[in-house]
Amino acid sequence: MCRRLCANGTGLAVLPRPLGDSLAAIELVDLGEAPPGRDTWVGYHRDMKRLERLRALLDLVIERLAG
Repeated sequence: MCRRLCANGTGLAVLPRPLGDSLAAIELVDLGEAPPGRDTWVGYHRDMKRLERLRALLDLVIERLAG
């Protein structure tokens, strides 16, 4: 939705580069500093808390997003 609004000239948005770069009507604005961060939430049932596959996925996501 933010991408569409920006492409229509409605305003500014913080978008992932691949998303913003995929539409010619959107212009990159260099603010001279890093864009604001965003919180990421992951929801899962408490019974899955000790599932090794879930823990491995969460560890990978945390590593990639934090880096």
